[in-house]
Amino acid sequence: GLACRPRLALQSSSSEAALSPAAEHLLSIGFSEDQVRKVASRFGKRAFNPDVERSVKPVLKWLSSLGLSDLQVQKVVSSHSRIFGYSPDEHLTPIVQWLAAVGIGDDQIAKVIARFPALLSYSVEAKLKPTVQWLLDIGVGEA
Repeated sequence: GLACRPRLALQSSSSEAALSPAAEHLLSIGFSEDQVRKVASRFGKRAFNPDVERSVKPVLKWLSSLGLSDLQVQKVVSSHSRIFGYSPDEHLTPIVQWLAAVGIGDDQIAKVIARFPALLSYSVEAKLKPTVQWLLDIGVGEA
């Protein structure tokens, strides 16, 4: 049960017995207790307490809008819970736009994100563009 979870990670600061609103929301939309524990554990010593309305719901909606299934969304969030710290408009959407610009089709973007959620933490300018350029420079992608 939830009682065996690290208190700091799952509980709001206002009540030792209560789950954080973010943890409660994830449980209410079908995340398993193990998935919520995994998400919370990735926050380290900081409490897992992102703002549900400003962080959690917009990110979950954004992931779903890309065509990820509920199961894929759960896996992405479980493996890369820091995604709740990213703005869909300011950080996440530019990554998807860049992926499309380099030729990854809309139908493939969801698959890419589902298989490699850490991609969402990268900067287009500082990480993605230089990496793709390096791959092109060494001949990857040439016929």
